[in-house]
Amino acid sequence: MGVKVPDKVLRRVARREGLARRGSLQPEDFFEALAARAWLEGFSCEKMISLVAKGLRSGDLEAGLHELLRAPAQKSRDLQLGCCALTTKAVLCFLLRDGEVLLIRKKRGFGAGKINGVGGRIEPGEKPEEAAVREVFEEVGVRVRSLESVGTLEFYSFDSNPDWIVYVFLSRDFEGEPRESEEAAPRWYKLSELPFTEMWEDDRVWLLHALSGKRFQGRFWFDREYSRLLKWQISVR
Repeated sequence: MGVKVPDKVLRRVARREGLARRGSLQPEDFFEALAARAWLEGFSCEKMISLVAKGLRSGDLEAGLHELLRAPAQKSRDLQLGCCALTTKAVLCFLLRDGEVLLIRKKRGFGAGKINGVGGRIEPGEKPEEAAVREVFEEVGVRVRSLESVGTLEFYSFDSNPDWIVYVFLSRDFEGEPRESEEAAPRWYKLSELPFTEMWEDDRVWLLHALSGKRFQGRFWFDREYSRLLKWQISVR
């Protein structure tokens, strides 16, 4: 792209990928550059929306991105007041068999390098269950036949609205052998040997509840860069 965005800025805004669309660029590339520009230069919400909409209408996200990066910045209190805060809805799905769970090492995008469950964003018009089935097939090539809903996670950083709402599912009814993709490297782990040191910090709080089939709701507050868990609330039944 010819665009270098500071790593600390990318980490700071990586949870804000909800406007991303598929196109000539990877969605992460487009939205990270968009969000970084907004944070660094103080775009108003209206300016961001108009530039993104223009790129989407033209079908050329790369051209829209370069126009965004060339556009003059205009300082605004909008971002400070949180009017552009986005809540991204996503899913996680854990496949279980014979005392093992399938986890992936994420290969790109937010959280790259970490181990997590299979999952991703819910597309417009999708139900969480539909998104879970789709994401499992896209990321590891396994077809899920049935799902069990076990909980909901909410993640916060600087805003009173959640950055993410994540619906968590289990599946013991699926077909196919996991295979690596551009997004994920799958591996089966024993339930007694989960790799918590390579996972998100909050996983230690709720994951064992989920894998045991308990119903739960969790809320987690991170610092702005999502590098440290500050506090949490969880209810289990």
